[in-house]
Amino acid sequence: MAAALEQLPPQQQLDRLFAMISPLLDEFSEWTDEFEDEPAMTTAEAVDGFRRIAAGAGLDADAVHHHLTGFAWSQSEDQDPEMHVRSQAAWLAADWLSRSLGRNLRTVDGIGDSRFESMTDIVNELAWTRSRQGSLHPDDVADDEYDQYYDKSAALRQLRAMAQELGGLTSGQIAKPPARSRLGADAAE
Repeated sequence: MAAALEQLPPQQQLDRLFAMISPLLDEFSEWTDEFEDEPAMTTAEAVDGFRRIAAGAGLDADAVHHHLTGFAWSQSEDQDPEMHVRSQAAWLAADWLSRSLGRNLRTVDGIGDSRFESMTDIVNELAWTRSRQGSLHPDDVADDEYDQYYDKSAALRQLRAMAQELGGLTSGQIAKPPARSRLGADAAE
């Protein structure tokens, strides 16, 4: 699936990724818990800003990105799976902003670059986030050690659903899971 996305022109890649990421933000768009002493904006304003920037508005992307990465950081500090899902969605939105502008944007101190390394990493993160689970690195998917903590088949179902959303992909491009799931490999195809 990552390969199919990479074959699209850059703006179409961004459009397709936005369509998959934006709905994930609905869950926390009205989040009111503060994670900074003096936030420049609310989380609702950051989510709205993300969507408005995607629509072409000339807003301060650095401020929106800073808030999204701060929110992601604060939500990733707990073992609560729901918090990790919110964190992953915010990281995906922050990555999209950086990619759409073609540059690194301001983050919370100590975080550094918030971009995913590859399209495979983005697709992997989307599959786990949409399946309502903390993410598992593609290299670790085939490891049975994680079976008790992750529902790999749920992430694979989300991967297939994303492929259908992309359109133009045949079911053969997203392989049926073998006895040991290859979600990481499927994400790259």
